[in-house]
Amino acid sequence: MKIYQPQSGFRYNSDSLLLYDFALRSKSSGAILDIGCGSGIVGLLLARDLGRPLAGVDKQEEMILHAQKNAEENGIDARFFCMDIAELKSDERFGLIVSNPPFYPSEGTLSQDSSKAQARYAVHMPPEVLIERANAHLHNRGSFVFCYEARALQLLMSLLAAKKFQVVRIQLVHPEVGKEARLVLIEAKKYGGGSMTVLPPFFSDDTEALKRLGERAGTRSMV
Repeated sequence: MKIYQPQSGFRYNSDSLLLYDFALRSKSSGAILDIGCGSGIVGLLLARDLGRPLAGVDKQEEMILHAQKNAEENGIDARFFCMDIAELKSDERFGLIVSNPPFYPSEGTLSQDSSKAQARYAVHMPPEVLIERANAHLHNRGSFVFCYEARALQLLMSLLAAKKFQVVRIQLVHPEVGKEARLVLIEAKKYGGGSMTVLPPFFSDDTEALKRLGERAGTRSMV
């Protein structure tokens, strides 16, 4: 899959591919919505592999233009909207919502690159807004699959429960064995039930696993 993205600004990374692989194993059905879609990589890969229509939302016009081009270049049925997810008004409901949102806390020095800042820092999409909007656009018993900073797990579980989400799968991503988790992958069902599956951890220094993931995605970065 050809993926066009900005030469400067935010570019997809291994987190995007990890989220794609995690979401691919969801047992959800129906159309896909990618919140904060960026260049569209996660949603487009899922739409390609699952054979489902895709909608994507991002408030950066440059990213939406890249996402539209990526869909056209790869022959994927997709619609993209340039707006803040809080502004999306639609009666349409989706079976699977995915998101690789900005999740870094805003303390300290923020990136001076506006595109990178909007893609990285939670102030641009607070988790309570993300979860509330996912709830609003998801079918009952549909799946919300996303990644986030691992240290925020307790907050995320509380916010999801408040919106009647049931976490059904979770996986922690560590830089290497013996290091604290840096990322958490979560699948939550709207009004879902049943037990939660905690998957084995993923270690980012596992080059063979990353290679297999890259081969499965089959992406080529373009300019």
